[in-house]
Amino acid sequence: MFSNTTTVSYNDTTLNPSTNDVIAPLWGYISAAVAVIFLGNIVVPVKRFETGDGIYFQLMFCHGALLVGTIIQQFRSEATFYPIVMLGGVVWITANLFLVPIVKAVGMAQGMCVWGICNMLSGWATGRFGLFGIQKEVPDSIPLNYSGVLFCILSAVIFSFLKPDIRKVKEPGETTPSSPSAGQYNTFDPINTLTSARIPTEECMLLSPANKRTEEGLIFVDKLPPTKKKILGITMSVISGALYGQTYTPSLYVQQTYNHSSQFGRMDYAFATMCGLFLGNTFYFCVYCVVMGNIPRIYPRASLPGILTGLMWGTASSLWFLVNDTLSESVSFPIMTTVPIVINAIVGVVFFREIKGRRNLCLLLLGIAVTGAGAVMCALSKHPV
Repeated sequence: MFSNTTTVSYNDTTLNPSTNDVIAPLWGYISAAVAVIFLGNIVVPVKRFETGDGIYFQLMFCHGALLVGTIIQQFRSEATFYPIVMLGGVVWITANLFLVPIVKAVGMAQGMCVWGICNMLSGWATGRFGLFGIQKEVPDSIPLNYSGVLFCILSAVIFSFLKPDIRKVKEPGETTPSSPSAGQYNTFDPINTLTSARIPTEECMLLSPANKRTEEGLIFVDKLPPTKKKILGITMSVISGALYGQTYTPSLYVQQTYNHSSQFGRMDYAFATMCGLFLGNTFYFCVYCVVMGNIPRIYPRASLPGILTGLMWGTASSLWFLVNDTLSESVSFPIMTTVPIVINAIVGVVFFREIKGRRNLCLLLLGIAVTGAGAVMCALSKHPV
């Protein structure tokens, strides 16, 4: 579908054909390995640091992602900027609004498993049925393709039966929940900037009580009963996953319909996507400030983790473009959509102990196995053996 520009560049050099045949796939697999590690740990900061409602964390995230996009643009300066591609970034950042509520509602492992499967299904449906103006792609083996999709749906059902432990993990340097360190939960300096006077003690207690976590560190899902919290978490995971699957649809649309558009994977559309990411989040943050009466909840300790997470995601997404160029999409797509789910599940189990008990662990392993089987079927359906 996309031209293999990496192969062309190698052929233009003095390297012999045999060297080219080895180097191109090797770099593709190396890029895939780095990308899936980043994607598999993308939500760790949300679990490790107090992010509150996640709006400030997302703002910092976008700064990191835009930095990666800007760097890429310097190397691909000849690429044409298509404003329509920014819609992909807006769609992604809209889906990402659910990230913190999902992690707080159902945890890392279950949340990412469900939204990862829905991400896969959303992307599959767009290509298979030609949604949103994309050219329809008919697989070589329709029964095998549909069987893979059914397996993916089954795995999402299996993951929904997990019962994760989503208690908050202590932040670095935190001793007890009753004595938050500076900037951990209380994000406002108890100084009235208009009068330079100290806020009365009773008002300060609303911001940083000494005997319990403040309401500032809680969001609406924290106050729901377990059953409603799980239902809401799964629902948000499905919605966000469906949106995530459409992130690169605008860039694909440009490639297929615009004359003289770049066919270098989607690398030349990374900067436009990141710009849409940043602009969309700026809009949401402005709306948030209005809703909060111009007193947004700022979590200073989430600043650096947010930027680093944005750098990780931006790098992983860019490497995904490279993987598509060096490997066929039938190979790259199953790797990039399923391996991060497995890595995230392992992190959630080993480091955060979200999944406990024989029943939960068996369900998790079964869901991962079914997901992998479905991804392999989808891959083989394009070029059946």
